[in-house]
Amino acid sequence: MLSLRLEELEEYGLIGRTVSTARPLRIKYALTKLGTDVIPVMYAAAEFSMKNFPEEVFQDGKSRTPLQIAREIRESQ
Repeated sequence: MLSLRLEELEEYGLIGRTVSTARPLRIKYALTKLGTDVIPVMYAAAEFSMKNFPEEVFQDGKSRTPLQIAREIRESQ
């Protein structure tokens, strides 16, 4: 499943793939410029979901902002 997703992301130009010729064979993936450009869009979609569909995102069903999530993470460490 992972390899299929990576292939799709590469086809869409969101990631690039580099194959080393050394042994053992290694494949590295990295975000392209297009991939980095989509990061703010993904954050906005996540924020929208946390605000408007918390019952689908969080076990307790309570809405949160990204700032609240960061605070919760810091407090749990």
